[in-house]
Amino acid sequence: MSDFSKQAWAGGCLLALIYGAVLNFMAMAISFRINITVVAAILGMIPGIALFFVARRDKRRDFGGGLVVGACVVALLGGLCSAIGTATQSR
Repeated sequence: MSDFSKQAWAGGCLLALIYGAVLNFMAMAISFRINITVVAAILGMIPGIALFFVARRDKRRDFGGGLVVGACVVALLGGLCSAIGTATQSR
């Protein structure tokens, strides 16, 4: 078993955050168009959930762990931002 690498963990987390931000941008654009808060929250969480399942397939403990943490942050923030964004839209 190899030693844990902080750089690989940080790289995985950063990679998940960058890809998650791009995917959440597209999901939020769709959810703002739909303008239903519950649907927007679910759409905002989908990129993070997808990244989580992709990260679980990685066999490297350090890089995969960073991807999992980044994916959880993406799912949490994406769902919150989508829900708040649609709930506060003026018509």
